[in-house]
Parts: sequence; C-alpha cells; structure tokens
Amino acid sequence: MFTGTYVFSWEYFIPKCNGVLWSLGIELCFSLIFPFVVLAFLRIGSARATYGIIALSLAARLFAVFTQAPVWHGVNPYLNYVRDSVFGRLDDFAVGMFVAHVFARRPKFTVIADGTMVLAGGAFVLCGATLWDLRMASRLPIWSEAFYNIPANIGFGLVLLGCLGLGVYGGRTIKFFLNLSIFQMIGMMSYSLYVWHPLAINNMLDNGRNFWSISATVVIILLASALSYRYIEFGSTKDIKKLIPS
Repeated sequence: MFTGTYVFSWEYFIPKCNGVLWSLGIELCFSLIFPFVVLAFLRIGSARATYGIIALSLAARLFAVFTQAPVWHGVNPYLNYVRDSVFGRLDDFAVGMFVAHVFARRPKFTVIADGTMVLAGGAFVLCGATLWDLRMASRLPIWSEAFYNIPANIGFGLVLLGCLGLGVYGGRTIKFFLNLSIFQMIGMMSYSLYVWHPLAINNMLDNGRNFWSISATVVIILLASALSYRYIEFGSTKDIKKLIPS
C-alpha cells in the first residue's frame, strides 16, 4: 500500500481497506510521468500533446478490452486494472493540464461563451454517463467501454474552463457565487472528501437511509475530511491560514 505498487496487481487494484484508494495509486504513478508530459507540452505544443495522449490512452483501454483483462473480482464492473491503469487514464490528467494551459493564455471570453461551455460540458458528461448505463444494461458492445472516457473528459474540461472564466470575468452575481469561500474550501478539501466518503456511506447504508443517518453521514464526512485535509494532506503547514481561502 505504501509503495503504490498495488495498482499493478489484479487482486489488490482496489484496496480492501478503502476501495477508492485505487486512484491514489494511479496518481502516484502519474507524478512520475508528469515531467515528461510537461516536456511534451513544451516541445510539440499542448494541443498536439493532449491529442497524442488521448490516442495512447484509448489504445491502452482497447488493449484491455480485447485481451479481456479481468475486473476486480467482478465486484466493480466499471474498473479494470489494465483499462484504468495510469496509461489508460493518462488522458484524464492531460485534459486537466490542457485546461490550465488554455486558461492561463486565453483571451477574455464573454459571459455567454463561458456559460455555453459549462452547458455543453454538462451535456458531454451526461453523454459519458449514459453510455455507461447502456453498457451495463448490455445494450452496447464491450469494446465501446474504451471510448466512454473521452466525452466525460471533454465535458469536465469544458465545465472547468467555463467556470474558471465565469469566476474571473463573469458578472458580479456569478463571480460572487463561484468565489464563495465555502465552495472554495470544499474544492480544496475535495480529495479528502473523496477518500473518506465511501466508508461513511457504507455506515449509512447499514443503518438505513433516513434523514438522521444521512445527516450523520454528511457530518462524519465533513469532519473526517477537515482533519485529513489539515493533518494528512498539509500536516507540515504550520500556519492554518494558508489552508483557508481568503
């Protein structure tokens, strides 16, 4: 677990202690690849590098599909230790890097243009989710799984780029809403929220889905995530003010 090499094992790809940590292992691997992606952005341009990485990831996912690499004990049909390896998911990271690069260099767009990007991005995300639903209902062939990441990544990229633009260049009301400290704080704590939410949700499911169990679950997730954000993610930061949005 500490070495991150569990992601190369079919049996341990989804850690039994906390299943969502599979993605942490992929992110550790990406940290090693990241400098080379940056070099590719600098040498051949961000757009070409991103297109090339999308093609590479698609090839990795197609390889997993056609070699019928097994899912983890059949428990999670959405994850596959080859299809969702660092190379199969490299385009997830590349699209995020591309969005950051474009936003840093782009001209000022209109509110309508940014809003359109958000709506279009939402449509792409819905498309990716719908494709998975159809596949799980056996209404699409198995090889199509390799392509579902592409509309999802395009969608999230457009939503992110549009929201960034609206948060900086949008009208007063939109800027106020997107820059609320509570939203920024949740965004900064997002990984801790992600890591601990399944454990709390499992506890909720065991105790029934009622108002009190759901409320307790939300409180537990927020408290655990706040402690994790402060003492695990940024345990070496002495000044707590640096971890709170102004």
